[in-house]
Amino acid sequence: MAVASELSYVALKTRRQPGIGGKWNSPDRTHAEELSLTYFCEDSEFRPQTDLKLLYDAQHLYGVFRVRDQYVYCAETEYQADVTRDASVAAYFQASPDGGYLAFEMNCCGTLRARYFEEPSVEKGALPGRIAQLPWKDGHQVRIYTSQFGAIESEIPEPMTWYLEFVIPFALFEKYTIVNRPLRDNPWRANFYKCASRCSHPHRASWSPLRDGVSFNQPESFAPLYFA
Repeated sequence: MAVASELSYVALKTRRQPGIGGKWNSPDRTHAEELSLTYFCEDSEFRPQTDLKLLYDAQHLYGVFRVRDQYVYCAETEYQADVTRDASVAAYFQASPDGGYLAFEMNCCGTLRARYFEEPSVEKGALPGRIAQLPWKDGHQVRIYTSQFGAIESEIPEPMTWYLEFVIPFALFEKYTIVNRPLRDNPWRANFYKCASRCSHPHRASWSPLRDGVSFNQPESFAPLYFA
């Protein structure tokens, strides 16, 4: 059973590709709608403010996170490492209700874990039956820029704001799942996350509320993503 949610997001089409490494309020993104990750697990004492903007064109999906963070720790630098232990954000996309979903998890220094969940969970706390890690030749197609360069191996206790941009080609979605076109007539479902488990103030947040704090892999909790 899906979690009741009135949330939805409208990604606007851009006529000009947003420059990677741009600013949150750059001219390319001023018209993009903002969403905020406001649902935290009950044991999340620390609750950073995390916002996201999405845009798209015929070939790519563009996103930028803004995280007003604290107690930042970030050690993973290898592709497909478990970056959710670090200060990280994640974007999960289900392009078709009849298919699985792609999960992109990125820590604040830009390390990516990319997976395809072929069989969405149907029971509380259950993980999908088949999980495929995207090989490097696919994962490197995801372009990532972050305002934090290099690992942070000693926790930063002071407040800090960091940004992470990503660009995902629709061809990557089409390789793993069904993408119906035109996009504006075929909404997706998605959820977005902020987490850090390996710091002095662990926390887990989502855009669309989860049934519980066990796992982000809850496609029944995803909310509609429209393309205008």
